[in-house]
Amino acid sequence: MRKSRLSEDQIIGVLCEQEAGATTAEVCRRHGISEQAFYRWKAKYAGMTPSDVAKLKALEDENRRLKKLLAEARDRAAADRLRHLAVSADRPLPPAELDQAGLFGVQRQAELRQPPSRSRRSQRNRSASACRSKPTMVSSA
Repeated sequence: MRKSRLSEDQIIGVLCEQEAGATTAEVCRRHGISEQAFYRWKAKYAGMTPSDVAKLKALEDENRRLKKLLAEARDRAAADRLRHLAVSADRPLPPAELDQAGLFGVQRQAELRQPPSRSRRSQRNRSASACRSKPTMVSSA
């Protein structure tokens, strides 16, 4: 997401100007922002002080970090379940069993991460060379 030209403190100041009695269009024109940006900021920062904004930013950063940790933990748990199923079964697991265990998507992701055995370009070149006819010698009689 693009960073705003104005800091959070400046945004709070812009909102306070409008609350003090200036029209929205006038405040937006003076600060060079669109009305859409103004109303988006108003929805997010209305009634806040600069210290509240700092707390909000800290909470958003912590939330982002925790979501990332949770996603990584879920990926590890799913990989462990898949590894356990693959070891316990001497045969490839059908998609129905994987789906039932909640691992079908995990196995597909693992397959997609594997490097292909040959590149598509080399496969295309081989198929194109197989289609080419060999030159024939034309003898003049």
